[in-house]
Amino acid sequence: MESQSVELPASLKHIIPKIKYLSAIGDSGLLNVPLFALFCSVKCPASIILKTYDLAQMLKDKHIGVISGFHSPVEKEVLVTLLHGDSAIVICPARSIQNMRVPADWKKRLEQQRLLIVSPFAENQPRATQEIAALRNQLVAALAQQVFIAYAEPGGKTETFARMLIAAGNPVTTFEAKETENLLIAGAKPLSL
Repeated sequence: MESQSVELPASLKHIIPKIKYLSAIGDSGLLNVPLFALFCSVKCPASIILKTYDLAQMLKDKHIGVISGFHSPVEKEVLVTLLHGDSAIVICPARSIQNMRVPADWKKRLEQQRLLIVSPFAENQPRATQEIAALRNQLVAALAQQVFIAYAEPGGKTETFARMLIAAGNPVTTFEAKETENLLIAGAKPLSL
């Protein structure tokens, strides 16, 4: 499937001035759906993994649109669950999507106009880097109505990102749990759907 160029929504141009256009595969109208952004550190406690699986099932059953890079192991598992539902899914890889091989289990959702793959990166960005992933995360948060961080490893990149969002006045939510105290103390609110 070929990608097309989509102009970044005007409301976001001041938030992410480096990005003017997005490459998209799928229905770009899904960018206008209220989206729930999902982030999770690569390392994640088992108790939070279980809560996140339950959350993914609820999101799927309530038809809540989800946007994420779907990069960390927990995020990937959430995507597997969401692909079995009817909710809108927006996938933001931290690389170019030109000439991307779309996985077979995504194609049906693309045909149903329930999945969108977007990237702000040009053809010459075939691999993710820390800087590219950080820019992708800013895009995901900017496109979402609600930002949810399942877990942020203390002192890690996800926690730093969460603190940046909170300091900028963005509403960030997380589970109310001992493992997420670092986020709650930083100003994240307990998740309420």
